[in-house]
Amino acid sequence: MLSLRRDQYMLSDTKKGHICYRILPLFQLHSFLRKTHFTNPVGDTVNMNQREKLQEKYDIFQIWNFPNEVGLKVKIGGFSPYFSYGQQLHLYEDVIEWATGNRQMLPSVCSAECGPGFRKFLQEGIAACCFDCIPCPINEVSNETNVGKCVRCPEDQYANRQQNQCIQKAVIFLNYEDPLGMSLALMSLWFSAFTVLVLGVILKHHDTPIVKANNRNLSYILLISLMFCFLRPLLFIGHPNSATCILQQITFGVAFTVAVSTVLAKTVTVLLAFIVTAPGRRMRYFLVSGAPNYIIGICTLIQIILCAIWLRVSPPSIDTDAHSEHGQIIIVCNKGSVTAFY
Repeated sequence: MLSLRRDQYMLSDTKKGHICYRILPLFQLHSFLRKTHFTNPVGDTVNMNQREKLQEKYDIFQIWNFPNEVGLKVKIGGFSPYFSYGQQLHLYEDVIEWATGNRQMLPSVCSAECGPGFRKFLQEGIAACCFDCIPCPINEVSNETNVGKCVRCPEDQYANRQQNQCIQKAVIFLNYEDPLGMSLALMSLWFSAFTVLVLGVILKHHDTPIVKANNRNLSYILLISLMFCFLRPLLFIGHPNSATCILQQITFGVAFTVAVSTVLAKTVTVLLAFIVTAPGRRMRYFLVSGAPNYIIGICTLIQIILCAIWLRVSPPSIDTDAHSEHGQIIIVCNKGSVTAFY
């Protein structure tokens, strides 16, 4: 207060232009008092301006209860906003004694533990000890309590129902024991056997006029190519390998091309037969020389060239599908180049 006591006498006399010392009334000292703040010997901050609100400081006490309704209040810490951030709260841990009988500080938890298969979810604006337990996302697991993040299972594993363990996926493929595989095999063999039966009938009666009129050579080629087309589904049954993946597409492409080109050759032969019988036509040479039969060779050669390019650029290969079926890895054949396939 000495500085204030000195200041209360020293004012500027504007009329005379010099400093004079005189006693002032108390109400004229308010401008000085409002600017005054100090720390008292106890350590409290005192502000003389009543319009400025001081930030509160708090003392933390622990009440010890003794028999005969005797209690003792012990200061174990305090909170002061005037300290730097992170050091505003002070606790005297050597003074604190918990109900458990030890002096170790207990963790503050207001939520139940998150067991395996769950993870903690902290809500914004709420203390870190308060959290929600939410299940792990699909194909993620947690095998400990109060984890903050679940772990994703590898590609060849999947999470169990409790989502606390990763299980190895089963490797599957189309086999003969499956209903679909058995049905395809039976249908393939039945149609192939029927085609062989028709081929045997034609071979037995190859000298009859009806077989000759139907162009028996083209009929043989057509039936044999159809038999290979019907047998092709058998390549899709069983564990795939590099050879079967290639044969699945190549055999069908070549056999189907031969079958279609044979039908085209038969159609051209019939058309030439009607054209030749018309008066004034000179296309008998094409019919007699068997020119329509060259259609089969040309179309098949084009198909073989396309297949060779396909195998050279992007051939079919073994691939795995780990996402279509839950808990299973399907072994399939990758077509390679989709453009070449179509």
